Amino acid sequence: MRKQLAPVPYPTAREPATTDHARKRYRPKRFNLSSLGAMTFLFVFAMYFLVPYFWLVVSATKTGRDLVTTFGLWFAPHFNLFANLQLVFTIDHSIFVQWLLNTLIYAGIGSVVGTVFACMAGYAMAKYSFPGRTFIFSLVLGSVLVPSMTLALPLFLMMSKVGLTNTYWSVLLPS
Repeated sequence: MRKQLAPVPYPTAREPATTDHARKRYRPKRFNLSSLGAMTFLFVFAMYFLVPYFWLVVSATKTGRDLVTTFGLWFAPHFNLFANLQLVFTIDHSIFVQWLLNTLIYAGIGSVVGTVFACMAGYAMAKYSFPGRTFIFSLVLGSVLVPSMTLALPLFLMMSKVGLTNTYWSVLLPS
C-alpha cells in the first residue's frame, strides 16, 4: 500500500500566463529622435577613435614618397608593408627589436610586480588593524595625488647618486 504525499493536481481551465506573453507579436520600437541623436554622437566619437588606427595601417603600407603624394586615408598603388617591416626591424643594427624588448620588460615586469605589491598592501590595509594604518593610507592617497612630472627630477638625481641611471632599475624601481 502506497501513501500519497501530495494531492493530484486538477487540470486548470487555461494555460499558464507565460505562453500568453510568448504569443504576443513582436513590435519594433517607434522611431525616436533622441536615439538617432545618441547614435550619431556615438558614431562620430567611434570614428574619432578608429580613424587614427586605420591611418596607421594605411601608412604602414606606403613608401616615404607615397606618404606625401597620395591620399592619406587610402592605400597606395604599391603595397609595401612587408618591405617597410623588414626595414624597421633591420635598420641601425636592429635597434627597434631592443626598443620592443625594453617596452615588454618595462610594461610586463613593472605591471606584474606593481599589481602583486598593490594587492598585498591593499589586502593588509583592508583586513588588518594595526597602529599607523590611517597614516599609511593617507600617505598612499597623498602620493597618488602628486603629479608624476613633479617627481621626475628628484628621481633622476636619486638614481644618479646611486649609479642606476641608464639601467632597467631606474625605470622599474620608481614604478
